[in-house]
Amino acid sequence: MKYISFRITDDNYEKLSMVVKDITDKTPAKFFADLASKIISENKNFDNHSCDDGTDLNHVKQVRLSTSMMSFIKEQAKRNGWSESKEIRFRLNQTISNEPVLLDHEIAELRGARNAVDRIGQNIFYIIAKRQQLEINDPAFWDDIKKLNKSIDDVKKLVNKITLSRQNVISVKSARKQV
Repeated sequence: MKYISFRITDDNYEKLSMVVKDITDKTPAKFFADLASKIISENKNFDNHSCDDGTDLNHVKQVRLSTSMMSFIKEQAKRNGWSESKEIRFRLNQTISNEPVLLDHEIAELRGARNAVDRIGQNIFYIIAKRQQLEINDPAFWDDIKKLNKSIDDVKKLVNKITLSRQNVISVKSARKQV
């Protein structure tokens, strides 16, 4: 571990300390140590915007919204149990991220759909396993069963990919921390 220091006048230190206190609750030394760590970590990959976990909320922008947009955001924030600013950040992150970002209840619905697809697959397997005891007059039935099985596998893979997406896992973990 290396120790890094630099000198500034007492007057400039007081100004710096006030500015840093306005931005964060850190001391100037801790602020610069965190800044150095952030620069080092971001220097590895400059185009990685989706790894922001929402803990660094230092940039403030003002945005003007229409009444209908604001009422929609208020409604959605209330439905999700979030503040309006968190709803806006979530929707902004959805547009920035390349990965699919879903709400926790949407992930739960997808997992429920995956379980329903599993049950359908089990029923089809049962039909196939009992094939020797059943007489089926349609010769294309087994081709349809094979196509359906392939479609079910494709859907399950897509649902797994979406529900295990990094953004969604972070969302679920951060929601658990807040509870």
